[in-house]
Amino acid sequence: MRNADFRRLWTANTVSALGTWLLVIAVPVYVFESTGSTLATSMALAIEAAPALLVGPWAGVFVDRWDRRVVMAAASVASAAGIAFLLIGGLAFVYLGLLAESVAAVFLRPAGRALLPAIVGTGKELAQANALSAFTFGVIRVTGPVAGVLTYVQGGLKLVVALDMASYLIAAAVVMRIRSGAKAREPVPHHVLAELVEGVRHVRKSPLTRSLVVTNWVFWTGNAGLTALLVPFLVHRLGVDGSKLGYLITGLGVGCVVGALVSRPLLGLAPRNVLVAAGTATGVCFLVMFNAATLQVAVIAAFASGVPGTVLAATIQHAVQVNVADELLGRVGAAFGVSDAAAALLGALFAAVMAPALGLAVTLNVFSAAVLLTGVSALAVPAPSIVVHADSAG
Repeated sequence: MRNADFRRLWTANTVSALGTWLLVIAVPVYVFESTGSTLATSMALAIEAAPALLVGPWAGVFVDRWDRRVVMAAASVASAAGIAFLLIGGLAFVYLGLLAESVAAVFLRPAGRALLPAIVGTGKELAQANALSAFTFGVIRVTGPVAGVLTYVQGGLKLVVALDMASYLIAAAVVMRIRSGAKAREPVPHHVLAELVEGVRHVRKSPLTRSLVVTNWVFWTGNAGLTALLVPFLVHRLGVDGSKLGYLITGLGVGCVVGALVSRPLLGLAPRNVLVAAGTATGVCFLVMFNAATLQVAVIAAFASGVPGTVLAATIQHAVQVNVADELLGRVGAAFGVSDAAAALLGALFAAVMAPALGLAVTLNVFSAAVLLTGVSALAVPAPSIVVHADSAG
């Protein structure tokens, strides 16, 4: 936090994430209350994932070409403009607003991840920065859901949307004050398609990157299916109101805080060992959570799942930032965005189809078991520890 540019990046990410988490709670509750349909709720998640599949690979090319500060600021403004559609009201405009926001996020996320090493270097400060970011995100997951539920109950969806728009605009203003990595990149002679192929080739040929993408995809596919069914799980399995979703997410957020605290010393270990243990533990916690008989037990299990889940996500991100060259970070980050989107899309669609066909209880257990398989997929990650480069200011 002594690094002024890191403070600015951290502030921008924190403000926009808090606004986003208000909306994360409000949208599924609003859609389910408006339609009573599991399919409609799942479709909201699927719509958010689609842009990353179509635009994500190309976005990564331009993130590596352009000034990443400008990319983050422009994407934040575009996100604010996109979610303004939700102020109109109606399910169609909710979907349209989520779609527009998701297109902007395809540029925002890889730009932020690629900018961080340019600010703090790739040595021990990067591990500290990733651990602090994970801790902050965990705190937001604790406070955001509660604030989101209270805001939604008191002011409805429009108030939540207005606050989220404001958070994006504040983040855009703060990120433009960053000085590290501010110089525009020199024009490159390669065609955009050639640069895209170069990024794909790296992911395909690098054993570490390729195995991390696969592990990441397995983990988030299971998570996406479970996320799509959270509100139906509360209503039909536990017999409580859908607005109680905030308690589950808060429990998960507390677990994320604890996971962030324990992740710092683990980031220097062999990624495979950490990912195998974390993926397996998260899956076991989900099995307990979605077979719970009471809300209290489900919240405790959600907390327990947040600890290894955060460790897993932080380990993957840190391994990529340390081991991938700066000129490829945007494209590799976009590849993970495509993986996340494919996971969200498939998980949400499978949940929408499987729940009516197999029953809610069976479907929840199937997706929990899928998360458990993350530990198995992580066995393909190369055994050597992360190679930590010398500290650099970028």
